[in-house]
Formats: sequence, structure tokens, C-alpha cells
Amino acid sequence: MSEDELPSAKGKRGVKPSGKPTLKTIAQMTGFAVTTISRALNNAPELSQETRDRVQKVAAEVGYLPDRAALRLKTGRTNVIALVLEPDEQIYGFGSSIVGG
Repeated sequence: MSEDELPSAKGKRGVKPSGKPTLKTIAQMTGFAVTTISRALNNAPELSQETRDRVQKVAAEVGYLPDRAALRLKTGRTNVIALVLEPDEQIYGFGSSIVGG
């Protein structure tokens, strides 16, 4: 059996198992380093506007979204709001109007 006939155990490089594109995906598509991709997506002034535009265009085309867990580790912020309500208030529909507001 040749190597071509074997099922691939490896996933695509630069793409998470869930199929989401990563910084590596964009780096492979553009030829830039992962650090440059990160800086371009954060509008770093040390990069040319042309580079930032090119990277941001490719990121939009592939549907890149930053990983929330990675952002939480980096910034220490979850960007999640919790709302605790008493069960009695939910029965009367107050919770729904609060959340809707």
C-alpha cells in the first residue's frame, strides 16, 4: 500500500479540528508570518496599510474569528455577562423583560 492510499491521520495544518480558520491558515494563504497576521488584525501601526488591508481581506474571506478561550487567557477577561434571577420572578415574566431590555 503506498503512502497516497493510506487514510490521513493528520488534520489540515492551520485549521482547528472544528474547521475554523486560524492565524496559521491566513499566514499560509498570504505568505506572511503568524506574528505579522496577528499585528495586522490588531491594526498595528508598524505595518503598512496595504499589508493590514490584505490580511484583513483574507481573514474576512475565510471567516476568521478570534478564539474566545485564547482571548480570555491573554486578556484575563471573559466578556460574558451573568444574570441571576429568583425563580419567582421568572414565573411572572420579569426575567424575560429584563433580558430583552
